Amino acid sequence: AACAHTPHLDDDAWHDIAQSAAGDRDVLFVEPPVHVTQRDEGLRVLFDRVGEATLPTHAVHDASNAAVVLETAISLVGRERAEAALQGLALYEPADMRQTRRQCGPITVIDDAYNANPDSMIAALHTLSQQSASRRVAVLGDMCELGGASAALHSEVIEHAQRHADAIVALGPMTAAAAGNSRGKLLLASERVDEAVTLRIASALKPGDVVLVKASRSMALERVVAAIESRWTADGVLTSKVGAGEC
Repeated sequence: AACAHTPHLDDDAWHDIAQSAAGDRDVLFVEPPVHVTQRDEGLRVLFDRVGEATLPTHAVHDASNAAVVLETAISLVGRERAEAALQGLALYEPADMRQTRRQCGPITVIDDAYNANPDSMIAALHTLSQQSASRRVAVLGDMCELGGASAALHSEVIEHAQRHADAIVALGPMTAAAAGNSRGKLLLASERVDEAVTLRIASALKPGDVVLVKASRSMALERVVAAIESRWTADGVLTSKVGAGEC
């Protein structure tokens, strides 16, 4: 079992939790990357005692995931083959709708619509905050299966969105309710997601925007991404004809 270091727990407490979960298996503790830089081609990551690699992703939290993968590989094949392990990281291909970057004319979409939970929402908002943009727009939908804590967790995500985004679109009953006091950042709140709503979102965007789209799978927010793709032409002209522009 491999575990990344978590700053909210001291080393002894984290070791006890990890060892209990691992049972008789060995536990490999991994320090987070030393330095992470956003570049056009992805994340440039400096790993402790190993070296640098470029990851073809802009999701900042993937740097810690890569550190776990890297140290696990080195523990299996030996540190003398660390360079080969670093090169292997460059072959990583993010799955579709998981922090997938789509350039739609002057609009950059971070398509993370496949699924969501509170931790991944906060991580995605942190990634959004690191993007160079004239405006950072968070299009967020409901997170499902959270039980009695659902309202509080949706409110926590909206609080992070208020800190990390310049504008917020809140979709679904839980997210729309949580975004009621978004201090002027709220572009749109809707309990439902239909064609009219997706077109309103696409029309509210401006050249230079970076747009994060994220929710649980049942929200099917790929419909928002499709609306953005259809509404913006390659030269950045907004058109009323659906399908006129492609990314």
